[in-house]
Amino acid sequence: MKKFAYIILSIVVVSVLASSPALAQGKKAEATQTAPKITRDAAQQLVMKKYLDAKVISCNLDTGKGVWTVKFTRTGANLAETVTVDAQTGKITRL
Repeated sequence: MKKFAYIILSIVVVSVLASSPALAQGKKAEATQTAPKITRDAAQQLVMKKYLDAKVISCNLDTGKGVWTVKFTRTGANLAETVTVDAQTGKITRL
C-alpha cells in the first residue's frame, strides 16, 4: 500500500514540476507584448499632421514590430504612400 502511495505522489510531483516552466513561459510571452501607447486614431492623426494633404487609406498594427503601418494618398496624387508609426513613441518612418 505504501508503495502505491509513493508512486501516486511521485506522479503528482513530476506532473506539477513539468507544467511549471510551461506556465512561466506563457506568462513571459504575455508580459513582453505590451499594449501600444499610440492608438490607431492617434497614428492616423500624426500622419495627417505631418503630411497636411494626406487621406488615410488603411492603418494596421504590426504587433511583431510594434508599429502602425499607415497607407495614405495625397491630394492630386495617384500613388499611395506608406509610413510606419512607432506604437510606443509615435515616431514616423517612411518606407
